[in-house]
Amino acid sequence: MTKIELNEKLALACDKATPDLDEIKELIVAGADTNQLNKYGGNIFDDVFLEVLCAVRDDAKLLPKAVEKIKEIIALMIDNGFDIKRFGISTMSQFKFATYDLFTFDLYRFMLQYDLADDPKAYEETLEGVGGEESYQRCCEHDHDLENLFYAIYEMVEAKME
Repeated sequence: MTKIELNEKLALACDKATPDLDEIKELIVAGADTNQLNKYGGNIFDDVFLEVLCAVRDDAKLLPKAVEKIKEIIALMIDNGFDIKRFGISTMSQFKFATYDLFTFDLYRFMLQYDLADDPKAYEETLEGVGGEESYQRCCEHDHDLENLFYAIYEMVEAKME
């Protein structure tokens, strides 16, 4: 299969309503370009992991497996040339909508082990997003566990900026 065919297959696999992570992994291993842009100008992975997590977030058996597979694929992407400094923050930012539990925290912690930006100010968008989602969910009024989760994520991101 040519590089163009691999790239086309990866783009199609990432654009599915519920992406197949095994198929995506195979295409990355085969050499598909992980830095492709989607039709909106973002990275093709911008919504992939969110779609997968949303599909399994209510299944206590599938969710932990999906989170581990996502971490495995992200590490594989990085090993295969994924431009973490260009797309890492946008990839990470989707996790705030995913599970609203410790899996969200785990995914942020996993992503923050990498250098996602040369400029610490680049993380400000992430802080705004986490703070905005906390406010949108009205955590301070109704869900103190979720408020604590978002606060912990906020602190992790803020520490990365120092």
